[in-house]
Formats: sequence, C-alpha cells, structure tokens
Amino acid sequence: PTLQYIEMVVTTHCNALCKNCSNGIPFVEKNHINYEYFRDQLDKLLSKVSYIHKFQIHGGEPFLNPDLHLIVRYANASQKLLNIRIATNGSVMPSQGLINALRGTRVVVAISSYDFNQIQRVKLVDICKKNDIKYIVYDEQKWYEFDPLSRGQNHFDVCPINSYPCYYMGKVYLCARICH
Repeated sequence: PTLQYIEMVVTTHCNALCKNCSNGIPFVEKNHINYEYFRDQLDKLLSKVSYIHKFQIHGGEPFLNPDLHLIVRYANASQKLLNIRIATNGSVMPSQGLINALRGTRVVVAISSYDFNQIQRVKLVDICKKNDIKYIVYDEQKWYEFDPLSRGQNHFDVCPINSYPCYYMGKVYLCARICH
C-alpha cells in the first residue's frame, strides 16, 4: 500500500504557543523526538508501505528540535518519501547544521505566514535563497481559531486539518490535534 500524506511530529516545543493552536501544543507535555527514535519510527512506518507521496515533518516548531539536521538527512535519504516538507512558523532561524543539511536537498521548508512572524519570515526566506534551500511561503494561510475549552461542538466536522493523518509515538492518528 501507499500513503498520500502523513505528518510526523518531531517536537512539542514551540516558541509561539498560540492560544488556539490547531495542534494543541500549548496544552501538551513538551518533548523532542531524538534522531534515533525518529529513525526507528520512520523505518517501522516505511516497512508497511511502498511509498509515501507527501511526508511532512511537524511540531510544535520543528526548528527547535536539536536533532532536526540529522532527521532531515535521514528523511532525505529515503527513496520511499517522494515529497518532504518541514512545517515552520517562520520565526526561528535554522542552525548552521540545519542549513547545511537542507542545502541542495529535495526537502521543502514550508513557512507559515502569521502576523507575528513577518520580519523573521523575510529573514528565513533570505537564508533559504542564499543557501539553495527549497521553500514555500503560505501567503494566504488562514488562522483557524480552535478553542479547546468550548463544549457542545464537534470540532472534527469543522476543522480544516481533519484529513491530515499524523504519526506520533508509534501510532497513526486522524490528525495532530487528536494525537495530542
């Protein structure tokens, strides 16, 4: 079998901690997935499929994971991952090790365009351009106000990310919010 899309959470740390985070990051225990665990979990997942059309490295804010440069190199080396993206809020600048790991690869840095990251986003795009790093900026991204404390509403029915399966801690979930 093949998978069209799956994302893998590599950290639950985030510098933004948005009150209405669609992944529920402000409300979960903080941890980073280390390189060895990522490698083992990705190998386990890939042993079950022929390929994954679109694989997204997700968080929290993935650029905060100190092993991200190793994670990127490992994911980029896999022939079963056809398209690889790293979702970032665009406000954390990559380390030199991460820049080196991304340079000239097929990995795409997917930069969100929130109001709070305008200046940093410009700097990140400049770093990508200067270092032959593929990137995309989601200019028309809409903020989804998810209130985890509201009752009586089926959020899954109205959530715009309800069809983005998430692989986290050895299990596949319908979406990142559910996994947390």
